Amino acid sequence: MAKKGTLISVKPGALKGTSLIVTGDIPGQSRKSAQQILINAGATIEKSLNKKVQLVVLGEKPGPDKLTKIEDMGIETKEWDDLMEEIKGEGANEPAADDGWMMYFMSLV
Repeated sequence: MAKKGTLISVKPGALKGTSLIVTGDIPGQSRKSAQQILINAGATIEKSLNKKVQLVVLGEKPGPDKLTKIEDMGIETKEWDDLMEEIKGEGANEPAADDGWMMYFMSLV
């Protein structure tokens, strides 16, 4: 059974214009829920590591080959927890007034 994610309230637009990927396991989040949190903050999720990627969000146990490639490409990295601290909105871990539908959706994922 896939793990469900906890919706994290983020500042809209905090990652606007940022193309990124997520690598490694994100504690307490499925891949889809982690990506949705980043999309809610304005990020564009790339399907793979490529020239468009500006940021790699690191979860637990990222692959060593991928880390080498990221370093070789000179792409910025941030740990998931550190990034969440930077972009979390007011009432983090609680849905904003207009996020009720998202909580419902995320409970189905």
